[in-house]
Amino acid sequence: MTSVSIFTHTAMFKSDRDGWNEINVRVLFNGISYTFKLTENGPDYEKERITYMHELPYFPKSLMTLIKTTGQNVFTSLENLYELLIQLCITVQEDQKEVEMMLRLKHEKTTSKLEAEIQQLRTDLESSHKCIGNLHLKTKELQKKLTLYSSEVDQSLEMILETSIRELNM
Repeated sequence: MTSVSIFTHTAMFKSDRDGWNEINVRVLFNGISYTFKLTENGPDYEKERITYMHELPYFPKSLMTLIKTTGQNVFTSLENLYELLIQLCITVQEDQKEVEMMLRLKHEKTTSKLEAEIQQLRTDLESSHKCIGNLHLKTKELQKKLTLYSSEVDQSLEMILETSIRELNM
């Protein structure tokens, strides 16, 4: 979830020539602090307007896009600041939608892969059940044959034993 918090601090400065405002804006973007310094109304407008950012482990894609899109990294008035913040919120939402779409696609791909694996396991399980069923039938057949063979062997042994006993008695 993307979160953007905005904190502003305005200070008035007097110079010999004119007064000018410095507006410091701290934007907390997903837990990372960005500080902008905006100046306006100075006589040396181009020279005086500056901006800086600190505590920047990295630029989020949205903010970098905004800075490149505006063609400058200086915002010279509160109107520009609000424009920036609106654009930042819009680009954050777009980034968030893009990330959500990527996650949804990845989820669908993973789900599809898992469903295919589950289907393969079901097929293997059914095949195993059939094999087990066939083995069970063959085991029963072999058991019947063994019982029959055992019975025949018993009869043959009885006959041999009876014949041997008769021959011994004679």
